[in-house]
Amino acid sequence: MRTLHTFVVSMLAMSLIACGGAGAPGAGGGQGGGAGGDCDGFGGTVADNAGVTYGCVDPAGALYEMKFDGQGGFVWYFITTGDPPVTNGRYSVVGDQVRLVIPGFDVDGADFDETSTAATVKLGMLAVFQTPRLSCGAFRHDFDLGAMDAADYRCQAYSAGPGVTHFPVFRLGGLDATPNSPLFNQPQPGAAFWSTQKDVAGSISNEDYYGIYRQLENKICLYFPGAPADRREVEAEFGANLETLSVDRGELSASGPCGRI
Repeated sequence: MRTLHTFVVSMLAMSLIACGGAGAPGAGGGQGGGAGGDCDGFGGTVADNAGVTYGCVDPAGALYEMKFDGQGGFVWYFITTGDPPVTNGRYSVVGDQVRLVIPGFDVDGADFDETSTAATVKLGMLAVFQTPRLSCGAFRHDFDLGAMDAADYRCQAYSAGPGVTHFPVFRLGGLDATPNSPLFNQPQPGAAFWSTQKDVAGSISNEDYYGIYRQLENKICLYFPGAPADRREVEAEFGANLETLSVDRGELSASGPCGRI
């Protein structure tokens, strides 16, 4: 029997669940957390036949990763401590909720058995969910592997007000996992990263969002659960040979497409 550990919160996991990313379910069967509907072609229901990896934290700040295998099993990794993983987890998805069971994994004198209390369904998967003990956000998945492309793109700088200039960058599939993760220093299929460097009268800061994306031919949909509501769901399209990325947001498309770095 192993018990839950307490250790430092990872910026990755916190950004995935921040700002209501796994907040209370909204209208439409718990699919809260986003403005507007799902991107065309991906739907709003869960297809649990592909692997999805989540970064999770518990109320004490302990950090974990869960790898769903697409067949009802999951592995639980202990990121900061590096303890051996729990490999016999089972999950089941009904609608937009998930139940997690780990026989023999002791939490407060009983086997771990929790059902999500809130969830957000995006891009054919549970993008984020909460249980009584965990808040989890997807950062890697096995959908679309035959079609998915990975690259970094720098968009044109734009003015966001007097003396304020934004420099946006998108990274697709290239986000490293945290140390002690079995995925560390590897490409992360389906991971999306949107970083905007802000120059306010010479003072530099960054606004970063982590999330997931899916690809259908040359079109992609990105979902950032920690972003403000009007930035959580973004559509984009690749140009010829993946050299450009046209993002469907006025401030990012006014000066032309983003160029591959």
